[in-house]
Amino acid sequence: MRSLQARLGIGLAVTVLILFAAQWAVVNVSLRTLTEQYFASRLAHDEEALLVGLTFEADGRPVVADDRVSPIFRRPLSGHYYQIVSGPYVVHSRSLWDHALMVTPMLPGARVLDTTTGPESQPLIMLTTGYEKRGHDVTIAVAEDYSPIEEEFGAFHWRYVSITFSILIGLIALQIWVVRRALRPLQQVRGDVRRLERGEIQALEVDVPAEVMPLVEEINRLITILSERLQRSRNSLGNLAHALKTPLTALDQLLNSAELKAHPELLAQLRGQSELIGSFIGRELKRARLAGAVTPGRRFDLNDELPPLLEALKQIFRDKHLKVEWHIPPNLIFSAEREDMLELFGNLLDNACKWAAGRVCLLVEEGPGLVFCIDDDGPGAPEERLAQLSARGVRLDESVGGYGLGLSIVRDIVQSYRGEIGYERSPTMGGFRVWVRLPAPEGARI
Repeated sequence: MRSLQARLGIGLAVTVLILFAAQWAVVNVSLRTLTEQYFASRLAHDEEALLVGLTFEADGRPVVADDRVSPIFRRPLSGHYYQIVSGPYVVHSRSLWDHALMVTPMLPGARVLDTTTGPESQPLIMLTTGYEKRGHDVTIAVAEDYSPIEEEFGAFHWRYVSITFSILIGLIALQIWVVRRALRPLQQVRGDVRRLERGEIQALEVDVPAEVMPLVEEINRLITILSERLQRSRNSLGNLAHALKTPLTALDQLLNSAELKAHPELLAQLRGQSELIGSFIGRELKRARLAGAVTPGRRFDLNDELPPLLEALKQIFRDKHLKVEWHIPPNLIFSAEREDMLELFGNLLDNACKWAAGRVCLLVEEGPGLVFCIDDDGPGAPEERLAQLSARGVRLDESVGGYGLGLSIVRDIVQSYRGEIGYERSPTMGGFRVWVRLPAPEGARI
């Protein structure tokens, strides 16, 4: 169970159920006790009336005066009964008809309130008391039909359960509303994290409850640390690469000296190592700007960033009189590092312009993530060599300048964003086509 709302809801439901169960038990016992006491007082009053009207014949037979007995005791099966036991003699009310109560003789002063079964299986509450009158031990039992009260108790229980269930549902609904309102700041933090990933904000909002503040502050601190470390790493790599350029240039000048020309084999080895060092420097200069999806808070607006890049490439390759076309959906923004995306598009478009005969086309699709393809009308690539293009340093034509790093760096960028890249012959221009699919970050919209 990972939901705080579910935990609180279940906890409240269990607590309320236990509370209502305990309350029901207390109310039930209290009502039954009060009812029994009420019946006991009524039955005791009837017993006193019977005791006052009780006389004994010469042989000890008990006799109750009719004027001391309520008419309800004379109506058959009325639900009100009495039975008097004195020695071997038993006197019972006419309402019992031909039935008898199970009465146990009791000593004077003893009293018992109990339930029993009467005529026609009537549930009875019976008060049995022992007396002594005129030297005779007498046991008087007075009973009353308890079924109307049982029916009322049953109806009360159903009403109580219905009301309790309604209150429980209401309390759970209220608790859900309260919990959602209380957890709203967490939803705000969640939304801020998504906005941070999409590049809409640079840090999480700190206007949150005190319980959430340490988490927000720690996330903001980590964001700052990651950004600073990434920037220092890029600066260090760039500074190192630039620092190596100067001695590398001096080495290239020495390679052109007359002394080394007299040793062609040594010159070839040194020139090969110099070119290898140059390729490493070029790679690190480009990788210094490759950050992947590590640092949040970046947005790449394709309509703002790509047209200047395409215009710059047209100027670079103006001698070829290229026709560069692009189709970009309006308001298309992708959550990614600006430098990464410029590196990605720059390398692919530069490669297309380098090999194109006269036309290059960039097509960006509208949808989740970033999906685009670049076509040119150049010679293309043989089918057997397409799979080699993303290998570092591989070039299809050694006569064209470069270190073969462009497509491998493109591959690194695509992999860092968990995307896909593919190469094929252009179905529209007959030259070379490269397509890229980058998934949208979770919760981002473009």
